[in-house]
Amino acid sequence: MYQRLAKIYYVGQVVFSVMVILFGASYGLRCLFAGQIFCAICFAIIGYVSGYRLFFRASVKELREHNAKVKLSKS
Repeated sequence: MYQRLAKIYYVGQVVFSVMVILFGASYGLRCLFAGQIFCAICFAIIGYVSGYRLFFRASVKELREHNAKVKLSKS
């Protein structure tokens, strides 16, 4: 039961980080098409720094560690 809840939690983290990346990219493009260059750069930075650098890489690392731990315990 615990393993299943942990898996849901880690997958949720990855999904949330992808949503942050898509939010930054989509609003960056929206601002770029509206002619607001500074706003587009800020949203692109939000998507890259907070979405990819901080959330996504750490979330995927935790998910891989969890999967490896579960695989070892089942063996």
